[in-house]
Amino acid sequence: MAPDSLALVKTLGNDFLDFVFPGYCYICNFSLSNPDKYLCSSCLEKLPPLPASFCPVCKTFLNDLPNSHNCQSHLHSAYSLWAYAEGVETLIHKFKYEGRVGLGKRLGRLLAQQLSTQSYWAEIETIIPVPLHPSRKRERGYNQAEVLALALAECTHLEQVSNALKRCRNTKDQTRLSAAQRKENVKDAFKVSEGIDFSKMTIMLVDDVITTGATLNECAKTLKQRGAKEIYACTLAVAV
Repeated sequence: MAPDSLALVKTLGNDFLDFVFPGYCYICNFSLSNPDKYLCSSCLEKLPPLPASFCPVCKTFLNDLPNSHNCQSHLHSAYSLWAYAEGVETLIHKFKYEGRVGLGKRLGRLLAQQLSTQSYWAEIETIIPVPLHPSRKRERGYNQAEVLALALAECTHLEQVSNALKRCRNTKDQTRLSAAQRKENVKDAFKVSEGIDFSKMTIMLVDDVITTGATLNECAKTLKQRGAKEIYACTLAVAV
């Protein structure tokens, strides 16, 4: 069986086991009833959502930006559900690397609840996930950003366009790169799919984590080059 087929089978198998057998909290291992799978109420209470959107460069909340603020970004702002810390790291690792797509859908719904409280949410016209390179998506079996974007679209009834952006280079893993290296690594790595028009549209980009913001900023730049009006970003977590 091809490696990409094995990845898909593993993902489907994990989701099937999560559906059939009693759930447990992925943070504390507490047994859960079916409606509350993946994360118990006690652990969720220990992960309060961030209160506001922030500058994607300096990570300062918009309400706290000084008059002298001059960070440069193609993103208007970003929102993350949580700060990247213990517990959150566990959830994201299981979702991203262990095939727990069902967990990702629940996290996407939690993200949607908080995004709907942001003042700019009514302006959003479409949701676009940050793409994986095809070879990496085959290896993993899914794109974690797309799982989140689909959950957002389902909760908010907004359009979600999974194929809007394409990653035209198989970039290095950003994890161990410096801020400058991350920026260079994703430079010109994306393109807008042919036949898709985003002229004068307000778009929400979706990814799992924002660290330096290099990937999201490059995606926003690519969309603006094709006429997009305003780009916001959202993630499950922000590394600060």
